[in-house]
Amino acid sequence: LRTGRAQEAQDLYQAVLEAEPKNPAAIAALSTLPAGATADGDTGRESQLKNLLREQPGAATLHFALGLQYVGSGRWPEAQQAFFEAVRNDPANADYAYNLAVSLDQLGQGTAAAAYYERALGMAGNGTLFDQTAARQRLDSLRAAAQ
Repeated sequence: LRTGRAQEAQDLYQAVLEAEPKNPAAIAALSTLPAGATADGDTGRESQLKNLLREQPGAATLHFALGLQYVGSGRWPEAQQAFFEAVRNDPANADYAYNLAVSLDQLGQGTAAAAYYERALGMAGNGTLFDQTAARQRLDSLRAAAQ
């Protein structure tokens, strides 16, 4: 997926689900791929993710995927809560912390956003998905505004 081969990624995730139908990582990844929307834009992914979360409430990947669904429809308060749950269930994931920071930022909670940007940057590594330079710039901007 990171190399731009979305169809191949989708096929591989589907193969994982054939072997393990409730694999939270595969379900979460598939829910973020563009496919399956109806004419009104509903993919049914939000409902699917919520149902799976009832069965696997500690699955950080599912909370993260749900947060991304909310972001896609501009529902920032719900996204913030979903990202918070992702971070709570996997506190060492830099991408989860970053997305929580962005959602807090969108909601005008600059101090909390800055803390999570800093946390995400502190955990970031080679496999991190977010733009670390942009995150650092936003953190610096939030800090300057707080002074």
